[in-house]
Amino acid sequence: LHLGMKRKSGKKNSNRADKRSKGEKVNDWSNFKVASWRFKEKENKLLESYYVNVGVVPEEERADWMDSLKKPLPITFRVLGCYEDKDFLVKRLQTDFNDFPVTVEQIERLEKVAHQSLLRNSDTPQEEEQAGEEKEEKGKKDGDEKDEDDEGEDDDETTVEPPHALPWYPEGLAWRYNFSKRALKKAKVLKDFHNFLKRETSMGNISRQEEVSMIPPVLFDLKESDRVLDMCASPGSKTAQLLEALHATTSEPTGVVVANDVDFNRSNLLIHQTNRIASPALIVTNHDASKFPLTHPTKGQFDAILCDVPCSGDGTMRKNPELWSKWNPGLGAGLHTLQLRILLRAAALCKVGGTIVFSTCSMNPIED
Repeated sequence: LHLGMKRKSGKKNSNRADKRSKGEKVNDWSNFKVASWRFKEKENKLLESYYVNVGVVPEEERADWMDSLKKPLPITFRVLGCYEDKDFLVKRLQTDFNDFPVTVEQIERLEKVAHQSLLRNSDTPQEEEQAGEEKEEKGKKDGDEKDEDDEGEDDDETTVEPPHALPWYPEGLAWRYNFSKRALKKAKVLKDFHNFLKRETSMGNISRQEEVSMIPPVLFDLKESDRVLDMCASPGSKTAQLLEALHATTSEPTGVVVANDVDFNRSNLLIHQTNRIASPALIVTNHDASKFPLTHPTKGQFDAILCDVPCSGDGTMRKNPELWSKWNPGLGAGLHTLQLRILLRAAALCKVGGTIVFSTCSMNPIED
């Protein structure tokens, strides 16, 4: 088998050498098509009919629901709750970045330029010609827009909404901005804000996290003495929130957060993600959550348990567009048994009067 693989590899290299000797390009990019999610069709009729038939989405809301799934996901981040200068960071966000001199049209133009540059990664004459035509067309368009600006007809442009605090998140520590990462990097007027985010993230004072991901840990009312279990913890953003809750009133909580994940590599990622908090109240374990050890057979051992279980993830289509082509009802049905086993194990591990929060990234009632 090994020799066969070598012969196959040799033949491939020989073909490449023949092409070079004839002056041909080894990789012919002229027929190359960008396999990017941005250009894939976001349609799945089975998904639409399934959620209408099971009663999750009323027929009259079907179109609006589908439109919302196709919209880009806004960027959200958190100021760490255990950071000593968190109030100072929140004040900076409120005062220093509350007015962006940039419009929606300018942001869309920047994203269009980024899109064209992605398509332009080829040396073929055909694409060079196409790039020239696009450049010429863009020049004309910019000229027209400049003329309109000179005439004072830009009043219809909508200014970009500055970052704003999520009203439901405690202490105003979670923030959202409604422009893409590409626009954030390209727009010079957003440079200060971009540098602020990069600097504070690298220092561990800010954590990038999706808004819906922030919800489950907020449902707990944790005290610094609580024993908490995060059964499927990786990559660790929710674990960090649980640790922050224990550190809310003290730097040395008497409670503990046990962060577990069944995958060894993801457990390592979990350690890396929670290092920024440097908490003595963290224990990381590598177990099957549905068989997590029970050390006290006669009584529960945790005050609070988070079950953020493996799921089909169809609620993440706005950031994982490949799910549009992959989704089918069997994805959720196939995970239901595992999800139920993890939940039942959590019930056995939780103290009487304790709290269990069960969450998925799915809209499927079978999983929820």
